[in-house]
Amino acid sequence: MSRLEHILPSGTRDHLPQTADALYQLRGGVLSQMRRWGYRRILTPTFEFSDVIRRGVGDASVSLLQFVDPPTGQVLALRPDITPQVARVVATRLRDVEGPLRLCYYGHVFRLESHGGFARREILQAGAELFGATGPDADAEVIALGLACLDAQGLGSYKIDIGDVELGRLVLRQLQLSDAQQAVVQRHLAAKSRSGLEVYLRSIGTPAADQRLLVDLCELYGDRSTLEPARRLLQSDEARARLDYLEQVLDALDATGAGATILLDFGEVRGWDYYTGLLFSVLLPGTGDPLLTGGRYDNLVEGYGPRRAATGFALDLERLQEALDRQGAATTDERPTLLVCDAGAGRREQLQIAAGLRRAGYIAIAPLIGEGQSEDRWRIDVLGTDRVRFVQNGGESAELTVAGLEQRLLEEECRTS
Repeated sequence: MSRLEHILPSGTRDHLPQTADALYQLRGGVLSQMRRWGYRRILTPTFEFSDVIRRGVGDASVSLLQFVDPPTGQVLALRPDITPQVARVVATRLRDVEGPLRLCYYGHVFRLESHGGFARREILQAGAELFGATGPDADAEVIALGLACLDAQGLGSYKIDIGDVELGRLVLRQLQLSDAQQAVVQRHLAAKSRSGLEVYLRSIGTPAADQRLLVDLCELYGDRSTLEPARRLLQSDEARARLDYLEQVLDALDATGAGATILLDFGEVRGWDYYTGLLFSVLLPGTGDPLLTGGRYDNLVEGYGPRRAATGFALDLERLQEALDRQGAATTDERPTLLVCDAGAGRREQLQIAAGLRRAGYIAIAPLIGEGQSEDRWRIDVLGTDRVRFVQNGGESAELTVAGLEQRLLEEECRTS
């Protein structure tokens, strides 16, 4: 480990002040939006007992970052997701709370395998969960909240894909495939491989009509107009009911004013073992990895207690920040940094005026010996107890009272914003 770049484990990284400040502002903006929708924050531990976490992961193949707790000898794991932890809290400590329960969270999650782009194993998430509510209005609320979180940060040019795992299950039940055959079909559906799917279905003797149904469903993707060809493909009452449900969700989203490009993906098979109804993901042009994923998982809570309906989403804050940076969208609302300098009044007056500016909401630095002016700082020369000189970057200066300084600073902020 002689080289500096080798001091961090693979899949982790440092965030320097500019990025860290932007992520802090972004987290606050997202959580503030969730609060406006009535979602209360919850904090859960970074690690728990491994077997408890695994109950809510939904995929037995998920590898956890585990370690042995020295005092007890029990196996603990870093959380790979926060949603199962929230479900545990709802099933235990909040089990007697009646009616819909709206919760939100933020924190780091950890993966043994890499996660998209830069091989990240530590991911900063924020998310929202709605428990105890079913029906199209509940699903639409969660989707609309996710879109509102993105829109409030100024993200543009994105689309949301919505699917329904129940439709896929209905078709596979009709085909009467074994579990092993279903797994192969799901892999072809996930890859959107029409040719691979056709070859495999023929190899296992699937009737031609059933082959066409599954292949056509796999390729059915587009705006809400695709509901009509879906209705022609899926003739059963159960399938028609699911399509009507999906249309009601779209109507509710339209009523909330969601302006995103909404596309329906009838071949979506992601998380079939986890989701129980609608699922959705937000994608950016030219990228394959979603920055927001979610859906309905009504079986999740019963891993920890009584069954309770649940739907929600998780948002990758680092990926969102990267997207905002690429689009040139500002995510910081910090005021300019003020360098409060002693210009003959003395250190005490300098510190008092710096403290007053901080109370007024400014970032104020009383420089130490050798600390100079930088381009991103406005200089305040303290001339006396109530006399200062405001020096702008260009060298223009003005002598003011402290009250006059605060008014001048407000004017400059308005002029430069």
